[in-house]
Amino acid sequence: MSISYTWGIANLDRETATGKVNTVHYTISATDGTYNSSAYGSVGLNGDIAIPYGDLTEEICIGWVQNALAANLPTEDADGNPITMDARRTDAINRVESALAVQITEQAAPTQATGKPW
Repeated sequence: MSISYTWGIANLDRETATGKVNTVHYTISATDGTYNSSAYGSVGLNGDIAIPYGDLTEEICIGWVQNALAANLPTEDADGNPITMDARRTDAINRVESALAVQITEQAAPTQATGKPW
């Protein structure tokens, strides 16, 4: 079963005076062609954003989201070795996509059910 994932931007919150984006609302959807799953989240942005609001693209904003998710992961492994931002970003993406894959797997072959026997 091959699952495809699509990251998207639902909306941006910004300061009107400066155009500085302070919150990115994102979506991610997954499908195997039969079953679908999706998630929605928001990340706050800290620091200076050097890109004018009118020049932003969805790809840039998705990168911000993925970097923000990665920033919450450990910066060192169990042995104290540093973990690069690229590795943390890949891990963050994999965690989100894996959670959606679990939901699709459950839809395809349910392990729980509700109902009444009568």
